[in-house]
Amino acid sequence: MKKIFQQLGTEIFSELQPGEDASLSLSGEETIYIRYNGGQVRQNTQVHQYSVNLVYKKGRQVLSHSWPFAEDPSRSLVEGKNYLQFLRDESKTIAESPYEPEIVHHGRSEVDHKGQLPTLETIFHDIHEACAGTDFCGLVASGKQVSAIQNSKGQFHWFSKESFFVDYSLYFGERAVKAFYAGSDWSALALKENIKKSAEHLEVMKRPLVTLKPGAYRVFLEPCAVAELTGYLSYSSFSFRNFKSGEGLWIELAHQRKSLSPLLNIRENFDL
Repeated sequence: MKKIFQQLGTEIFSELQPGEDASLSLSGEETIYIRYNGGQVRQNTQVHQYSVNLVYKKGRQVLSHSWPFAEDPSRSLVEGKNYLQFLRDESKTIAESPYEPEIVHHGRSEVDHKGQLPTLETIFHDIHEACAGTDFCGLVASGKQVSAIQNSKGQFHWFSKESFFVDYSLYFGERAVKAFYAGSDWSALALKENIKKSAEHLEVMKRPLVTLKPGAYRVFLEPCAVAELTGYLSYSSFSFRNFKSGEGLWIELAHQRKSLSPLLNIRENFDL
């Protein structure tokens, strides 16, 4: 697939005329999805889908188009050239976009993270064993994800990863404990320990309810709660385009009207 994607970019970029630039991105997955309710499998499906997005730029006129990625080289090439011409024709009818960034060369990289993923039968067996005696509800996903981008300036970045996650809750009536088990190397023992720990936390939820009065309280966040918060640190939150259009979540921070705690330290782990 990587080779086909590289060839597609090379051929499309060779069709560009003076003053034109383009970038081509690929994203997709080969994933098993299983949904559980009451400790039983309610739905399972297997997804194999990839799509490409072509961004065409001439001056300050920018257009893009996405379509399903065909792993047949000849078909991909025909589709790519046709969509390039389509965007070229459409660009003559649109206004300029003043906030679009330039297409530039941001280096080259290739990263492939291999994992030890479970089969569908293994997932069924291990979760059935681990959640016995609990009201287990959640979603399991396991497979390969790919994200790549290249442009007419010579940039090429490829990233693929094999991973899984078990996003679940254990219920006691209307109360529940939410937990998460994820990684690249599946372990029945680690899964069992994770669910066992959640079951112990659920015992706390069985205690009588306490009404909190307004005031300041020290709060300890579970990993799943921290994951929800970090979801606000997405690309759209820090996008220059969203900032200029007033859609960004961190506008007050960008204008230096507010600041985060100096104790906060965030860095990206490219090995995950």
